[in-house]
Amino acid sequence: MDETLAPAPLPPGFSFTAAEPAPPPTKLICLTTAYGDTLSGIAALFGTTAAEIARINGIADPDRIFPGRRLFLRVPASVPLAACETYAVKPGDTLPGIAERLGIQLETLVNANPQLIRAGQVLKLNGAASQ
Repeated sequence: MDETLAPAPLPPGFSFTAAEPAPPPTKLICLTTAYGDTLSGIAALFGTTAAEIARINGIADPDRIFPGRRLFLRVPASVPLAACETYAVKPGDTLPGIAERLGIQLETLVNANPQLIRAGQVLKLNGAASQ
C-alpha cells in the first residue's frame, strides 16, 4: 500500500518566500574627471551606470563632461578609496534633496550641519554612509 502524506495547508495570508538579502554596504566617493574621461567609462570601472552618476551629480547631458569636474559616485564599501567628506551646496539644493541624491541618511546630514543652508556653503558628509 502506497501512502503519501499531503502537506498541511498554509494559514490564509501565509506563504514561504525567500527573504531578500540585505544590500551590501556602500560609500560615497569623489573623483575629479580628467581629459578623455566619460561617464560610461567611469561607470564601468566602479560597477555602476552612467545614468546613475548623472543622476547623483545633476548632469543633464551624460555624454558631455569636462576635465576637472568633481563627481560623486556611490560604490561598494570595499572599494579602496576614501569616502567624500564634503559637499558644496548648489542653488536650489535642500538638505533632504542632497541626502536623497547622494544616498545619505538625512539625520546624519542634519546632525553634522546647520539646518539653514545657502549656495556655496560646504557641508560635512560624515563618511557618507548609505541609506
